[in-house]
Amino acid sequence: MTGDSLQQAISNPPPIAPALVEDFLHTNCCLMLTGETGKGKSVIAAQLALSLSSGTSLFNSLAIPMACRVYYMQLEGSFSEQLRRLHFMHTVIPINAHNLYWDADRLTMPLARYERIAKAFAEPPHVVIIDPIYKLAGMDVAKAEPALAIVRFSDKLMASLGCSVVMIHHPHREKLTPYGKLIEEEDFYYGHSFLKNHIEVSYAFKPLDEQGERSQLIRKKRREENTLELIDLIYHPETYTCSMLPRLSPGNKRTQVMEFLIRRTGHTTSFIEVRQEVGLSAQFLREIQIELIQRGELKVMQDPGKPSIWIPMIGVHPQESSHAVAEGTVSELSQGAGLP
Repeated sequence: MTGDSLQQAISNPPPIAPALVEDFLHTNCCLMLTGETGKGKSVIAAQLALSLSSGTSLFNSLAIPMACRVYYMQLEGSFSEQLRRLHFMHTVIPINAHNLYWDADRLTMPLARYERIAKAFAEPPHVVIIDPIYKLAGMDVAKAEPALAIVRFSDKLMASLGCSVVMIHHPHREKLTPYGKLIEEEDFYYGHSFLKNHIEVSYAFKPLDEQGERSQLIRKKRREENTLELIDLIYHPETYTCSMLPRLSPGNKRTQVMEFLIRRTGHTTSFIEVRQEVGLSAQFLREIQIELIQRGELKVMQDPGKPSIWIPMIGVHPQESSHAVAEGTVSELSQGAGLP
C-alpha cells in the first residue's frame, strides 16, 4: 500500500466489526476461553452455541443481534453426557436446529475437517467453536509446530469462510512454592507464543466458590476496546446454564453517561472515570464522546504527558462555555481535582 493509498484508507477507515454477541464476540474474530478441567468452560461454550443459533441473549444479558450458524467441534468429553446437558439447556434456551452443527468426531485432521465445516450449511458458518484446541492439534500446543498448525487452521477459517473462531483451552498446571503453597497467577495461559499472539480476545474462566455457583470471565487480552473487562456469572445447575449479574441496556447506558456528565457539568472528569462509573466498553463511550464534542457539550483538554481531562458543558450556553471553563475548572485543574 502506497502512502497515498494509506492516507485515503486512514481518512475513510473501515467500520467497526459488527457484534455477534454484544460486548463479547464480534465478526471475523478469534476469541479464546481458558479454564480448568471440569470447572464449567465447556458449559459456557455450549450455552454460547445455543444462544447464537437462536439469537437468544447470552447469559440473559448480552444481546445477540441475529441468529447465527454455529459449527461446534466437541473434541473431548462424553457426547452422551453433552446431549443430556443440551436437553436441560434447551428448556431455557431455544435452539434453531438449522443453525447448529455438532461435530463429535475425534479423528479427522484439521485440513480435512475444513471441508466438512465449509459444507455443513448452505452458507458458511458465522462461528466455529473448537473445544478444546489441543485435541485438534494432537500434540503439545506449547511447541511451535502444533501451535502454528492451529493458527493456520484458524486463519483459513476466518479468511476463506469469513467466520469467527472460539477456542476453548486448558491452562497450565498449578504452580506451587517450594513449601507447597499455591502460586496465584494473573494469567495462567499455556501454549506457544504463536498461538497467544494470534488470538484477538481472551477470557479466563474463574470459579469464585467451592460449589461453582459464582464465577467470572476475566478479560486477559483484547485488540479492540469493544469487549467487557469482567463478566460476573451465576450458575444454574438445574439447567446447566449461567446468567449474568444485571447490567444496563444500551439505552440505559447512554442515559447514565449523560446523567453522570450533567452532574459534572462545569467541573472535570475523565474518560476512564466515566467508563468505570457507568460500566461499559471503551468503544461505546468513544462514540458518545465524538457526538458530545460535535454538539459542543464536551471539551477535552490534552496536555502531553498527562491524562486527558473531560469538561462536560451540557446545558451551558455557548457564550458562557469559555467563562464556565475558566471559572469552574481552573482551580480543579491546577489542583488535579476531579480525577480521583
